Amino acid sequence: MPAALRVAIGKTEIVKSFESGDRGVVRLRHAEFHASVERWFSEAKTEAGVSGDLLFEAAVRSLRSRGLPNSDNPDAWTVDDRDTAVDIVLTDAGIGSLDELEEALETTSSEERAKLRQVSTEVAIVQGTLGRPRPKLSYCLRLLLEDKSRGRDVNRGDWLRYKRERNRIVAELVKMIGDKEATAVTRTDARSYLTKLEGEYAPGSVRKQVAFVKALLEWSFTEFQLTARNPFEKMTVVVPEDDSELGVSFEYSEVGTLLAKVGTINDELQEIIRLLACTGARLGEICGLELQEIDTEKSTISLRFNSIGRLKNKKSIRIVPVVDQQSMQALRERGHRIASCKPAEAVRGLSRGSCGHERSRTHRHISIHLDGARAHHHR
Repeated sequence: MPAALRVAIGKTEIVKSFESGDRGVVRLRHAEFHASVERWFSEAKTEAGVSGDLLFEAAVRSLRSRGLPNSDNPDAWTVDDRDTAVDIVLTDAGIGSLDELEEALETTSSEERAKLRQVSTEVAIVQGTLGRPRPKLSYCLRLLLEDKSRGRDVNRGDWLRYKRERNRIVAELVKMIGDKEATAVTRTDARSYLTKLEGEYAPGSVRKQVAFVKALLEWSFTEFQLTARNPFEKMTVVVPEDDSELGVSFEYSEVGTLLAKVGTINDELQEIIRLLACTGARLGEICGLELQEIDTEKSTISLRFNSIGRLKNKKSIRIVPVVDQQSMQALRERGHRIASCKPAEAVRGLSRGSCGHERSRTHRHISIHLDGARAHHHR
């Protein structure tokens, strides 16, 4: 049992018999048991607040809000100030003495023990026996994510994706240079990391990852009041001569040929390809259009977040003119056909995934081959 979880779970070891001599059966039962233990550990960490660094930060904020001694300006507090503060912390928690707190930590349930651990941490900070953890990369990331999560619905998909991607970025950096303190990351580390990214990701993705690491270090310097130069400052992402941010693109004549031939096979797909070509919108944006987002009088479509599809980010919210009259007419006719449906009914009959599959299949059928071409390249 991990040492940090022993108090929370109340065990020091786990013993399990798989009750079989068959290796195949044991292998399957072990896999199931291992997965259940991992879930158990994860839940215990969440419920008990085992993450010591975040527990420390929560304790500091609590002390600071009550004007009690904390990690800020430790020399400004006298011994009497600290003794008085300990009494206040214990009284606020409904505990009579330090001995009572210690006894409660040993006997209470996991949920109550998590609260008592914060009280214990507050007491240690007040007494001056516990200092703030060092600003290592993984620790700084956790604090940054916690800071950004305030006021957000942390169960929303967009936040979970944001958090997962940032954890991945920093995990790759830590795997390469180690979990260094923010001020210990060097220019050489930054260049090595950039070189690695350039060998694995597209230039646009590399820029985003480097920009986040740079922002993380800047935030860490401010949060911990550190004086250091950001090693990721003015890092340039190299774009290979045979590469471009647009990738493969369709020529005007190829789009015309494609539309002419697709119309004999799939009218639905022809309309979508025509919209992609004349609006510059993304495939997911076109497939996620709602009736109320089409203005037939002004010949425009409004691209925004809705219940059907999602945009890439907030900057993708926009109103786009439909300059092709055939596309606009097709939208009008489709709107009339499904006008009796709910306003949130999708204008397109194909989903983003099925549309992408149909497009690829149709390209092959009519012998239009572009190396690496995707629906996105109609933009």
